[in-house]
Amino acid sequence: MNPDASDCEDRMNVLSSVTSRMHRLLRAFPLLTALGLFATLGAISCGKLPLLAPTGTVINLTVTSDAAALNSSVDIIAVLIENGQQSGGTGTGTAATSSSTTGAGTPVQNGTVVSFTTSLGTIEPAEAKTENGKVAVKLKTNGESGTATITAYSGGAKSTAQIKVGATNAKTIAVTATPQNLPATGGTSIVTAKVDDSSGNGIVGIPVLFSTTKGTLSSASVLTGAGGTASTTLTTTAAADVTATAGSLAGVKVSVGVSTRASLSLTGPTGSVSVGSPASFTVTVGAGTTLSNTTLNYGDGEAITLGTLSANQSAIHFYRSAGIKTVTVSGKDPDSVDVSASAQVAITSLSATLAATGTQTPVPATLLFTVTPSPNTASVLSYDWSFNDPHSSTANPNTKTTFGPSFTHIFTVADTYIVTVTLNLQGGGTVDATLVVKIG
Repeated sequence: MNPDASDCEDRMNVLSSVTSRMHRLLRAFPLLTALGLFATLGAISCGKLPLLAPTGTVINLTVTSDAAALNSSVDIIAVLIENGQQSGGTGTGTAATSSSTTGAGTPVQNGTVVSFTTSLGTIEPAEAKTENGKVAVKLKTNGESGTATITAYSGGAKSTAQIKVGATNAKTIAVTATPQNLPATGGTSIVTAKVDDSSGNGIVGIPVLFSTTKGTLSSASVLTGAGGTASTTLTTTAAADVTATAGSLAGVKVSVGVSTRASLSLTGPTGSVSVGSPASFTVTVGAGTTLSNTTLNYGDGEAITLGTLSANQSAIHFYRSAGIKTVTVSGKDPDSVDVSASAQVAITSLSATLAATGTQTPVPATLLFTVTPSPNTASVLSYDWSFNDPHSSTANPNTKTTFGPSFTHIFTVADTYIVTVTLNLQGGGTVDATLVVKIG
C-alpha cells in the first residue's frame, strides 16, 4: 500500500538527512552496499527519488564564454564538490571559473542530479547526472537580447553565472558608406555597420536599425552576419545622413554626399546682328563648378572647343547667312554627367551701297567709287572691284582688290559701264554692290 502525502514528505526529510552520511559511509565501507543499506533507504523513500547533492556540497559553475550570439549555444559545466570551496568565494560562476575537481573536498556521487534554469533562452538538458562530479549542458539562445542568469542547483547547493546575449555584448559600432559621394543626379550607396564586442570581435546575429534623413533604405533592420556586419542600400537624390543603432549603443551616422548640380548658362546678343557683324556670347559657369570637354556650337555648322571651364568665358562669331540661330554650349561635370545651355540669336542680311563722285564727261573721266555697308557694324576684310572696262590698262586696271572702301578709276572711252564691288566679310560671308555709270 502506497504511503500518503504527509508520510512521503516525512520520509523524504529523513532521506535528505541520511544522504550525506551515506555518501561518506559508501566511500569508507563500499561493502555496505551488499549489506542492504540502500534497501533501507529505499524502504523510507516514496517511490524512486533522484540522487541529490549532500549537505556541504559546493557547485562551481563554468561557462565557456561570457557572451553569446542570438540563436546560438554556449557550453556550461557544473562541478559539484563535497565539502569543497566555492570558486571566488561568491557562488557565481564566470567564464574564468575552473572546472577542476581537485583540491579540497571530493566529487559527489556519480549520478547526482543537477538541475538548471535560465532567465533567457533555454538549458538543454534542464537536468543532468554527474560523472566524476561534473555535468555539461548547453544554453540555447533565441532572438532576444539581454543578460542570461543561469542557475545550477542540486539538493541545498546552488550556483549562478551570467552570460550577455545578443546586442547586450555590443560595445562599438562603426558605419561606412560606399560610395560616400554620389553624382548630382543621385544614386545608390551601400551603408554597412560593423558591431564589435569589447575585444574587437564582430558579433553575429545582432539586429541593426538604420534610419536616413533623405532618400529610402532597402531595409531598416538587418541582422549582423559574418564579421559582425550588416548592410542596407540607400537610394537618394539629395545629401543624406544614415544612422545605425545596435542594442543600447548610441546611434552612429555616416554622411552620404550628392554633388552640386553644375550651373551653366549662355548669353548672346540682346538684339539682332547682321551677317558679317560680330555676335558676342558669354558662357557662365557656377561657383565651384568645373566642366570638361566643353564645346560651343554656333548653330550654323561651326563650333569651337572651350576645353575645361571653371570660370566665365566669352566668344565672338561672325555669321555668313541670315536666320534664327540656336547656339548651344555643352560639357561634362566632375561626375561625367552632360550639362548644356542654349540661346538664340537673330541674324539679319547685310546690304551695301556703291556711289561715285567726279565728272563723267568729257573723257577721260576720273571717278572715285565708295561702298558703304548697312549696317556699318559689319567687319569687312577686303573689297574686290570690277569696272567692266575693256579699255583698262596696267596703270588703270579693270579689277582690283583693296582693303579700304574706296577706289578711283579712269574711263577713257565714252560708254555705259556696270561697276561692281564685292565685300569680303569676317567669317567668310560676302555682299555685292553695283552701280551703272555713263561716261561721255
